[in-house]
Amino acid sequence: MAAAEDELLLPRLPELFETSKQLLDEVEIAAEPTSSQIIQDKVFKGLDLLKKAAEMLSQLDLFSQNEDLEEIASTDLKYLMVPAFQGAFTMKQVSPSKRLDHLQWAREHFLNFLTQCQYYHVAKFELPKTKTNLAGNNTANSSMAYPSIIAMASQRQAKKERYKQKKEVEHRLSALKSAVESGQADDEHVREYYLLHLRRWIGISLEEIESIDQEIKILREKDSTHEASTSQSSHQDRPPMKPFVLTQNMAQAKVFGAGYPSLASMTVNDWYEQHRKFGALPDQGIATTMSEFKRAAQQQEDQEHEEEEDDEQAVCRAREWDDWKDTHPRGYGNRQNMANGNDNKKFKGDRPLCSPSRVLHLRKIPSDVTEAEVISLGLPFGKVTNLLMLKGKSQAFLEMASEEAAVTMVNYYTPVTPHLRSQPVFIQYSNHRELKTDNLPNQARAQAALQAVSTVQSGSLALPGAPTNEGTILPGQSPVLRIIIENLFYPVTLEVLHQIFSKFGTVLKIITFTKNNQFQALLQYADPLNAHYAKMALDGQNIYNACCTLRIDFSKLTSLNVKYNNDKSRDFTRLDLPTGDGQPSLEPPMAAAFGLSVPAGLGPGALGPLAITSSAVTGRMAIPGAGGMPGNSVLLVTNLNPDLITPHGLFILFGVYGDVHRVKIMFNKKENALVQMADANQAQLAMNHLSGQRLYGKVLRATLSKHQAVQLPREGQEDQGLTKDFSNSPLHRFKKPGSKNFQNIFPPSATLHLSNIPPSVTVDDLKNLFTEAGCSVKAFKFFQKDRKMALIQLGSVEEAIQALIELHNHDLGENHHLRVSFSKSTI
Repeated sequence: MAAAEDELLLPRLPELFETSKQLLDEVEIAAEPTSSQIIQDKVFKGLDLLKKAAEMLSQLDLFSQNEDLEEIASTDLKYLMVPAFQGAFTMKQVSPSKRLDHLQWAREHFLNFLTQCQYYHVAKFELPKTKTNLAGNNTANSSMAYPSIIAMASQRQAKKERYKQKKEVEHRLSALKSAVESGQADDEHVREYYLLHLRRWIGISLEEIESIDQEIKILREKDSTHEASTSQSSHQDRPPMKPFVLTQNMAQAKVFGAGYPSLASMTVNDWYEQHRKFGALPDQGIATTMSEFKRAAQQQEDQEHEEEEDDEQAVCRAREWDDWKDTHPRGYGNRQNMANGNDNKKFKGDRPLCSPSRVLHLRKIPSDVTEAEVISLGLPFGKVTNLLMLKGKSQAFLEMASEEAAVTMVNYYTPVTPHLRSQPVFIQYSNHRELKTDNLPNQARAQAALQAVSTVQSGSLALPGAPTNEGTILPGQSPVLRIIIENLFYPVTLEVLHQIFSKFGTVLKIITFTKNNQFQALLQYADPLNAHYAKMALDGQNIYNACCTLRIDFSKLTSLNVKYNNDKSRDFTRLDLPTGDGQPSLEPPMAAAFGLSVPAGLGPGALGPLAITSSAVTGRMAIPGAGGMPGNSVLLVTNLNPDLITPHGLFILFGVYGDVHRVKIMFNKKENALVQMADANQAQLAMNHLSGQRLYGKVLRATLSKHQAVQLPREGQEDQGLTKDFSNSPLHRFKKPGSKNFQNIFPPSATLHLSNIPPSVTVDDLKNLFTEAGCSVKAFKFFQKDRKMALIQLGSVEEAIQALIELHNHDLGENHHLRVSFSKSTI
């Protein structure tokens, strides 16, 4: 009994971890010296607590080599940092006699932490060398060659990258800290918070191990030097001293120092200063021979003689030098001689912001990029008047026709970095006010590209395949399009419109509304040329198979005034606008996905006819060169009921809005699951419709996951049937192109649509079926023209969701399986 009571009094693992973490924070920010008794007491206490925590982790076997990082519970991730905390406390111990031991113990702790993180793939980094690899770094190898310049440069670059990552991690941690510590953050944010902490400590551990290795080397060399100095005599043999006469130069020595008694011609202090210059004093090394000393004295005498003769010229040169320095202050040459392309020399992390200029500086451009591709970045915002390519420096300068166009371009590309050939490109204002490229070589290609773009913009070229009377742009044509969606069987969102129309240029603003019972939209391009291309290519096309037809015309408006960013209107150049009227706010991932996509190229050659591809799973129109919606196809589903939810249930529910490929319920936290859809469009659709719905007594939450795919368990790995692959399931609703299922996607409702009902099944049979499933049936009716389909209204939306999961594909006999989906109708 007493043993049980003692066990209850022992601190728990969370208490040990939090107390030790608090002690470490106090030691780090303390104003007292590390060697003070107060700090050392905290260090010893922290080490003792962490030792108990490490023993408890070993007994619990909390981390296993048979599991992946995603299988570790979010609240358990922090315990991976225990070895790192031990290493940090060990480094704080102060004992000169045991310093080498402390360094070696701290290195082992840090290396243990890094090994665990590398196994779980927390971050990509190179593991430092182990103790056995460092065995050769002893005093016997102190004469080893210095590291190469390349190795030193790579190490310096790695340090810079770690520093940048550290700053990014710390910034993100500060944003998440308050929500996590107050308990208001969801599981996804808690997991991200602890993973960021792990990555932060990975950088700290790598730096500490590097510092420890250097200090160990110094300590060992110090010991070897001390041993060598005690074994050798510190006295060196010196030549015997001889009497001499103090003279200034050789001429005086011949006269005054010829015999004895002689006369001194200089003071002792003057003699000392003279010999100190030549390093001929005992405390600075004795000249090897008297002849060498005499040679040095003769050289000094000759120099003094020359200086006396050239004194007037020297004074003149000094005066000229002073005058030049007065008119040319320090750094003057760097600023005046800064040619085009040298802006990168001034770019540092703390570079002050340049004032707006119509010349823009582009950095990190790919080496194989063409002039036309660079011009395409600025073309949607106005006329590009000049271009300077510096491919050797991965830079370019783009000159716009006006400062306003340059400001719009920078504002547009600032939130999310544009890409050229899948490589990020950084854009900022240049210090130059205009580009002067007349006398520069290799400008022929740039000028040819600019001339070609100017020719297209002037309307002298027609689109291939287009009627000649439509190939030109009318003067004063508006950049705003009026879009009407006919045959609207499926909801068309603002994001869908942006995805389609951004292929033809930069979309600045969109406003959607309903007029005369028709869904309409106003869409503004940055340039009328883009609007012209979009109208010619898209007018009359269907967004989905056999429905949602686009009718496009030019608007009389020349500009749109957007006041709110929500699901009805959006200004992609002003992401800071309020949502207004309680509309859902624009989330950053959505802004990144729909607000800032960069066309791969502009001009007639980049446009082709639209086509409806038979392989399009979702039935959407296929735009040549445009992929699916940017984003992830994997959803993180949280707040599930772990006692009732199954992978098959999630497959049926999320399959209403797309084809589900894989489902994984977390092994250690079964209220969370990952659902992989066929593509990002379907994932977004399922998230919008299902997040916030009640399922088995709990409110389901769905967000985009950071994972790109759901991994299947390895062979022999314990899974308990929590991961399922449904890629080849016959229950997918959207495999067949042009299926009517595309027209029957609705939010969850209390009314369900039933189909594939055999003739022998009656109303009572179906009512009893749903009643046995735990539902209360409020109303039921068959379709008059087709008794294979019916509507059933249940007591609540939650009941309808559960009934769909339980009864979809239920065997009704006669080789008929019930098909269940949500309906927009009521009985």
